[in-house]
Amino acid sequence: MTWLYPLLFVLAMAFPQPDPAEHIVEPADLMKDVNLVGREVVVDDRVRYFQPGKGGKGQVLEEVVLKRTSVIFRLPPGLRPEHPPRQPAIRLTGLLQKEGGQFYVDVTSLEMMPSDLERIDREVRRLSPNDAVGRAHWASWAERRAKDFKDAELATRGRAIETEGVLIEAERPKPHDMALARRARERNLGDDVASALAHRYFRARLATAKSAGELEKLAVEVQSFLPKSSEPRRPVRLGDWSAKAKSNPLSAYRDAPEEIRAALDRALFADVVERNLELRVTENPDSALDLAEEAKTKLPDRPELAQKLRGTGLSANESRLTSMRLSEVEELAKSFREDGQPDRARKVCKEWLGDQRKRLNASDSDGHILLADQYNRLLSDRASAADILREALKSDPQVQGATDALRRMGYRKSIENGDWYDPAAGEQPSSKQVAPAAMANRPPGSLRGMRPSQVRAQLGSKPDRIVRVATQDEAVEQWIYQGAHGTTVVNFRCPRNKTQAEVISNYSLH
Repeated sequence: MTWLYPLLFVLAMAFPQPDPAEHIVEPADLMKDVNLVGREVVVDDRVRYFQPGKGGKGQVLEEVVLKRTSVIFRLPPGLRPEHPPRQPAIRLTGLLQKEGGQFYVDVTSLEMMPSDLERIDREVRRLSPNDAVGRAHWASWAERRAKDFKDAELATRGRAIETEGVLIEAERPKPHDMALARRARERNLGDDVASALAHRYFRARLATAKSAGELEKLAVEVQSFLPKSSEPRRPVRLGDWSAKAKSNPLSAYRDAPEEIRAALDRALFADVVERNLELRVTENPDSALDLAEEAKTKLPDRPELAQKLRGTGLSANESRLTSMRLSEVEELAKSFREDGQPDRARKVCKEWLGDQRKRLNASDSDGHILLADQYNRLLSDRASAADILREALKSDPQVQGATDALRRMGYRKSIENGDWYDPAAGEQPSSKQVAPAAMANRPPGSLRGMRPSQVRAQLGSKPDRIVRVATQDEAVEQWIYQGAHGTTVVNFRCPRNKTQAEVISNYSLH
């Protein structure tokens, strides 16, 4: 039956009845409704003045002129006062007549009334404490007379009485809070009342919302009724106000100071948006990172929410690590580093690379070279990269890309057995190697002093091209290796008195 109360208020506005037992006629209608002529009418108005009748003797007041009509009210001898009454209002009953174009009322009864403020207070006191409908009647009466008489004080009192009625309705079982809130706003009953009722309605909706779609609509409604709620505000300590607003929004909001009310508006909107984002993450965990960015935009005053959603998103991505592409893994690792979790970033890369290594086909030379590069780039793990390249060479010793990669990493090939080792890490060739005197103390990367067989073992293949030049005293040979990342040139010299050539220089062209 809660729908009945707004309807009763509308009826009260259309047909106000301060005294239901009588038929009150509005003063302005006396000359408009021809059906009233010849009938008894009751008129309730303020007095403009009393005046003596035409041809009357002395100062006997025979006629009354009211403020809201030009109809003349003729008083019979028994109702004629000798002096104008002090009361400003009057209620007259009589027969409406029309004579020669002028309207008259021959009065049969007269009652001087107190001021409108006194009268409305008296009548409201007679009402039951729970009589919202009666208060709506008198609020309507006050509104109409305040407008006609331009009486601001009466208008204020009427709104206060109407507010009492609204609050009475709000305390009934299952009140329609939003209808009451809109009515309070439209009737200018005080924004504290309208917003308090809206808060109670929105909080109840928030507590029962079960889907992100419901919360999306609720956020729009909150923003529409409380426009400033969507604007970020500087932090305000709500203290006990927050708990009070959630347990009893109506009383808490009305009791709160203005600054707290604004903060409660913002907290309401933020709670709705936060709950919406949390449900959307639950429904689609993969969207958590995007929702974290949305939280930053909509709720910058709640940074912990964006951080929480970001953590959820990163964990969700981490759980599907083995199905991710390289670019996604790099982005995930970058996110962990930005969040101050470098160990977690390294762990992500290591687990993903380990999974890729398990899936690698032993004969996939290009895959080995690519994976070795990724170990180097993502983890700076030269040892694992070198192991992967060695695996590629075991499958195919002539893989030029693998040998080039090992050389770029600073690895050297053993002359004795062809194994690759890392001098910079203190590794030694797998068997003892005796170098010529010319090879002693040569710079890293230099082949000086090596013989052709040693160079072939070191570089892992035959040269792509050989250029020879001979003179009377010596023979000079140039070996040229074409690689994916440049050209390597090795120069040999063999004097006439020696049987084998030795490297005199080598260099690379990138």
